[in-house]
Amino acid sequence: MELTDIFPFAPDDGYLILILVNFIGSLIPFVPLPGFLLLATMSVGSEYDLHLLAILSAVSAAVAKQIIFFVSFSGRKIMNQKTRKRMRPFERLVKKYGAAAAFFAAATPMPDDIIFIPLGLAKYNPKRFFAATLAGKLVLSYIIVFISHYVGLSFIEPYLENVDDATPVYIGIAIFAAAMTGVIILVLKLDWQRIMVKFAPWTLDENSDDNVDIDKNKPRKWRVENSWGPDHGEKGFDIMTDPWFDQFMYEVVIHKKHLTKKLMDLYKAEPISLPPWERATSAAIGKPKPTPDP
Repeated sequence: MELTDIFPFAPDDGYLILILVNFIGSLIPFVPLPGFLLLATMSVGSEYDLHLLAILSAVSAAVAKQIIFFVSFSGRKIMNQKTRKRMRPFERLVKKYGAAAAFFAAATPMPDDIIFIPLGLAKYNPKRFFAATLAGKLVLSYIIVFISHYVGLSFIEPYLENVDDATPVYIGIAIFAAAMTGVIILVLKLDWQRIMVKFAPWTLDENSDDNVDIDKNKPRKWRVENSWGPDHGEKGFDIMTDPWFDQFMYEVVIHKKHLTKKLMDLYKAEPISLPPWERATSAAIGKPKPTPDP
């Protein structure tokens, strides 16, 4: 049996089949279908253009991963709440390295959804994600294509001489996919809090990045707790843009000569330290009444 007998199809249909296999296989989260085996098989011989194979494989896979990214970015339920809570430290870790993490995951045959979905949940920049993912997929595709074309045939052909039926090969592919799925399940089951406390304790801080959206080291949006209770906004929190604070938050500096005597007396008085739950307006009236501890 020859290597091309594993995936037999006409050269005219091969490119379309490659696109479909890569796209559909990459679109199913947490269930890795080894599309690179099809890419490697098509790279053997001279039936297909090597550059076109690599580019089509990379683009189709990157587009599928971008869809998964946007689904998780929009907050759709890909992980249950218990799993996501367990993955939160890991989510903060991959967001810190952003494009580098996406590129590494895309450029290796590892189950990349364990990186891509947390990046989506962490609201990472979509354009940077796509650029890094496409670049990584191009690197991986070209490596597979050139190794398969120049080395693969001479390395694999001796093993196929005594093989008449491709069924064992298909079984091996299924076993590989099942093994990779097992790896993903293991990663999702890990207690990342216990792991990260040793290597990256900052990822355990629940307020580290949840309350501010930072782009290029500059804040864009803030998560602000309102004073109307949990029924307003999202469980009592509103989203406010950073320019809003620039426009509406300010302080006024007034020279002392313009103050009334009453205000000057308050200015010279000893400051009154209020507990957080005390109304600040009471300071203007006088010393507040003792408030019992909550």
